[in-house]
Amino acid sequence: MIPDYLYWYPWIPVIIWLILYISDYYLTIWGAKLYRSQHVVKLEGSYELTPAYIKDIDSLRKFSPSFLFRLVFGTFVLLFTLILISKAPWLYGIIVGDFLFVELAIHIRHFSNIDTYRYYSKIKESDITGSISYPKVIAYKRSSNQLLAFGIFMFITYGMTLNWMILGGAIGVLHLAFNHRMLASKSQPAPKTDGNTSDGSNSVGI
Repeated sequence: MIPDYLYWYPWIPVIIWLILYISDYYLTIWGAKLYRSQHVVKLEGSYELTPAYIKDIDSLRKFSPSFLFRLVFGTFVLLFTLILISKAPWLYGIIVGDFLFVELAIHIRHFSNIDTYRYYSKIKESDITGSISYPKVIAYKRSSNQLLAFGIFMFITYGMTLNWMILGGAIGVLHLAFNHRMLASKSQPAPKTDGNTSDGSNSVGI
């Protein structure tokens, strides 16, 4: 089932997703700026996890053609689902839930990152000794685990509510968790063959 008000105002999720998707991009830029302003945590590679946006976020680009394309494409997909509200409301709910709850999960992580790096950025170098550094594979695995927990929670919630939007959100979040797990497997650091020949470039601490 889906909330009754969506039968009368099916365009509401489209507006909400537009706001969330736009804020997603600019919260990422904000988080990247705060990350660069601190010295406590050092990540391998980019702050951004989505490969398609790495160059844009690394350059702190406020306008991204790639972002604009995905924004327009996603809007058209959601507008197309409006015809499903009377013919296949279950499919409408799943698609809309996928779009909305994935962004909700991402925003929760944005707020956590921003709060953490804003705190770190206020710490003077003289107040703390050393730093934490870890490879990209750890970042992807942490993200995947967080999304997995969120997706499982949503599946349990769907079982109690039978809400199609929540089911769509669970599917979307778990799909993103699987995607980050696959990216983690591709980001595995190459094993060292000889400790004497290593230049130390792959040495990181957690």
